[in-house]
Amino acid sequence: MIIKNAEIFTNSDIGFIHNGWIKVEGDEIKEIGEGTHPQDEDIIDVHGRLLLPGFVNAHTHMYSALARGIPLDIRPRSFYEILRDLWWKLDKGLERDSIYYSALIGGIESLKSGVTALIDHHASYGYIKGSLNILKETLVDTLGLRVDLCYEISDRWGEEESRLAQEESFEFLEYVKGLDNPLLSSHIGLHASFTLKDETLKNVVNNIPGDIGFHIHVAEGIEDQVDAIKRYGKRTIKRLDDLGILREKTIVVHGVHLSNEEKKIIKKRGVYFAHAPQSNMNNAVGTAHIKDLLEKGINVALGNDGFGFNILNDLRVMMLLQKHAERDFNRFGFDDLYKVFLVNNYRLLNTFFPGNYGKIAPGHKADFVVLDYSSPTPLNGENLLGHLIFGLADRLKVDKVFIEGKLRVDNGKVLGIDEVEIYKEAQKVASYLWNKILN
Repeated sequence: MIIKNAEIFTNSDIGFIHNGWIKVEGDEIKEIGEGTHPQDEDIIDVHGRLLLPGFVNAHTHMYSALARGIPLDIRPRSFYEILRDLWWKLDKGLERDSIYYSALIGGIESLKSGVTALIDHHASYGYIKGSLNILKETLVDTLGLRVDLCYEISDRWGEEESRLAQEESFEFLEYVKGLDNPLLSSHIGLHASFTLKDETLKNVVNNIPGDIGFHIHVAEGIEDQVDAIKRYGKRTIKRLDDLGILREKTIVVHGVHLSNEEKKIIKKRGVYFAHAPQSNMNNAVGTAHIKDLLEKGINVALGNDGFGFNILNDLRVMMLLQKHAERDFNRFGFDDLYKVFLVNNYRLLNTFFPGNYGKIAPGHKADFVVLDYSSPTPLNGENLLGHLIFGLADRLKVDKVFIEGKLRVDNGKVLGIDEVEIYKEAQKVASYLWNKILN
């Protein structure tokens, strides 16, 4: 297959290619060039559109999709009350249909936002057993996304629910290992330190191999630190490190309230740090100082915590929020955005999936997107991030999405599904879910 007449951001030493072409064989990019292309039976002309690597969402919650517009009459006075009065009610009310349609909507909107891979953190304490398989069948088998899945283990609903959540995690981990599916990966999800007992964390660590990582919210609200110090006499990161949670493949999320000593531990262990700026702003928990983390050598990646599914919005907010929080225009710039979004997000993906990602270059996975973007100013490899932030984020029009060499979105439409019918049915399922948790 040849894709021709493309403006190609390669994200590599090859540079930006005007009037370029790429040749795809199987799941990989085999050749890339400019101008005249090799002859091939299958040629796709993209008519001068922008072609670049597919985006990666480093931390999201598909189950949040049906919460959009929910008429909750709450006045939370703390982050804990936001969790208790909204998100924990939602996850307790989820059933098979609502899990399924949440995943469908989140997956569709991710694809139509240029996301080809995502790392999901699932919770559905009203329907635990088999919930991860619903996500797998929806996101991977139906939509063709590249997905890493985990279940959010927590003690907040009691010992029995915690046990079932652990069983779901362990069983799905074994199931994924047996499948050897290039689009599917899994690790162990944990909610947050303040909803997890030492006994639970020890049991989880003792029941999984040492090369399996964790995915956990850390110091999102100050409650996490207060609880760890009060109950265990140490800060959150030190507690998790002492229990063996901070491994090379572990992802810690948010990290708004971290001390310098905790950042040193994160750096020492080589774990990934997923930042979700819009969610942090919405929950009024504070701002993680990303420049400081980068300067300390921490692997910061960008996610969105289920706050919509257009990751470019979070890319823009990340830059603006850092400038605002530091009150310094020069404190956070395009070099920092590049390091997080176009380097670390793909490094994180490489941690969970075999193959090379994030470049339009021979030998790399054929995960890429074609964007319909008419630029009023010159576009090249040096200023692409400026176009992503100030142009594409506002009027993103995804024309095509390829994952593992297969066309998943064409002319802006997700292939193989009826979007209109799915959204109609999702409204019915959401209404049922809302009535269930509000009454």
